[in-house]
Amino acid sequence: MKLNRISYKKDEKWEYENLELNDINLIVGKNASGKTRTLNSIVNLLNFIIQHLEKDFEILGKYKVEFDDNGVIYYYELNSCMENNSLKILKESLYSKDREYLIRKDDGTGQIFSEQENKMLDFSIDTNIPAIFAKRDKLHHKILDKIISWCQTNMYCRFGSELGKTRGLNERSLQEIHDYSLEDTEQLVRNLKISLEKAKYKKEFKEKLLEQMAALGYYIENIKFARYVNGVYGIVLYEKDVKNGISQLELSQGMFRAFSLITHSLINLYEHKVNLMVIDDIGEGLDYDRATKLIKLIIENAQKSGSQLLMATNDRHIMNKTPLKYWQVIKREKDKIKFYSYKHNKEIFDEFEFTGLSNFDFFSTEFYTENDK
Repeated sequence: MKLNRISYKKDEKWEYENLELNDINLIVGKNASGKTRTLNSIVNLLNFIIQHLEKDFEILGKYKVEFDDNGVIYYYELNSCMENNSLKILKESLYSKDREYLIRKDDGTGQIFSEQENKMLDFSIDTNIPAIFAKRDKLHHKILDKIISWCQTNMYCRFGSELGKTRGLNERSLQEIHDYSLEDTEQLVRNLKISLEKAKYKKEFKEKLLEQMAALGYYIENIKFARYVNGVYGIVLYEKDVKNGISQLELSQGMFRAFSLITHSLINLYEHKVNLMVIDDIGEGLDYDRATKLIKLIIENAQKSGSQLLMATNDRHIMNKTPLKYWQVIKREKDKIKFYSYKHNKEIFDEFEFTGLSNFDFFSTEFYTENDK
């Protein structure tokens, strides 16, 4: 299963239609064009479906989503608002070309298809809970369970954030952890410790991690975990020809971000636990050479893992080194967002290839809008 297409409208203030996602996607756009907001709208919906959304107002508005399950398309629609300072779901539905699976009204009542009984069943739930979550049942409603399982395995990396730089583990947690927390990339210490010490592929994983860091020009010979003065355990990296190790707090922000992102990307490569990996501002804070090499590694890891990859950037170096076939150019006109992709603007994208100009020129000259003229 994968996320095929999504549309979103928040009141009359902000909207986009038919963002069609491929296996590899790079949203490019100017500052304040809506890149981060688009990523947030997608991740917020997935988290709301599995009831992991912290703030109700983040899900407000109308969604229409297409899930592709080996060629079978399922359409999920959700419309919500705030009423008396509480979230209220106004409409919710799930259907395919051949069948309705879920119909839900604004009073919380609705009908859901039971595969076990081969008929629609009535239900009534709270108006602030998504029915797709509340009615999950592996026996009666298999498609609901399948969609929720897919949504549970998304990873959101905000590359411009710390990505776990100031987060560690206490001694008790250090001994008791057994499961990854891949949905939270701030949990780097936890996730890395499992991969280096508990995973069956730990030796191969470590070699691959050091190899990919070296490809970026970071020559690390060893990785250890150490107790800091405050009693918290963290990561210590030992660089080639440098006697003393460097704690995660002492690492440059760019080096640590690259280390964290590659670590999580490789965990997914070996574990196949992430269906959708979302990365905002990829390459932020890195020089040209490292930024371009990083995105190449992340794309290769995603392709090998089978995960969908959705990234966003306004970095010209990233744009120049990412093939146009992966691009989703975002253009904002007041409160409406429009996307230009290779799939729907193939002639324009192909025509540009013959100009000899850089990918960034395709963006900066707005060559992608030729059909709009």
